[in-house]
Amino acid sequence: MRKFDKRKKFDRGNGIVVATIALCFMLTLSLCFLIGGESIASAVFKTEDEGKNFYFICTDGGENKSLARETADLVKRRGGAGYVDSSDGFRVVLAVYKSKSSAVEVLKNLDYKGAYIFEKHVPSCVLKLKNDEIKNACLTALGYFDKAFDGLYSYGNSIANGDTSLEEIKTKIRVLYAQIEDIKSVFYEKTKTYDLPEITSIKLALVTCLALLDGVSTADTASALSSLRHQSVSLVYCYGALVSEIG
Repeated sequence: MRKFDKRKKFDRGNGIVVATIALCFMLTLSLCFLIGGESIASAVFKTEDEGKNFYFICTDGGENKSLARETADLVKRRGGAGYVDSSDGFRVVLAVYKSKSSAVEVLKNLDYKGAYIFEKHVPSCVLKLKNDEIKNACLTALGYFDKAFDGLYSYGNSIANGDTSLEEIKTKIRVLYAQIEDIKSVFYEKTKTYDLPEITSIKLALVTCLALLDGVSTADTASALSSLRHQSVSLVYCYGALVSEIG
């Protein structure tokens, strides 16, 4: 009988401790929202990367591919990307941004009647590979995208603002090409004894990225600006297709 009473006291004591801890946790969480907003609360409930959002400034491409191409040519002559997206009707992309605020600001000052922002979400790449070494090699190789996109984006802005000459852009592109080539070489070496569809897809993506960099036109300022923007948009669409395929 005494043993039973002792256990009841023990359980009651544990319950009080648990309740106290729970109360402290809820108070801490409440303070997170009051003081630092969701960012601090996110640190408490740490979540995985949810992917990337891209914001495309677009204009209507017309009723068919022929009209869309005509619009794209006009956009290119004015320094825009001129990328035709026919996934849902025909839209012509002028430029792409990682930040919605940047896209909104550009759109506000843009002299394109009927231009609008199209948002595209690319989910995080979740590789279902059992070999951790190969999985890490794949994830490292996927870093090619941010490096290439950030480079093309910044070069386009430099040209548009008149901060960089064409010769400087040519040099920067060669350096960026070499960096992506290094990523490709390391990845090829680490995965040379493996034959997996994910590896094949990433290899193709790396080759495509190099081709896009190699295809940047630097004949004159207008064509360089248009080309840099076009390749940036192409890179995003290719990356989105890659993640959809392997992740």
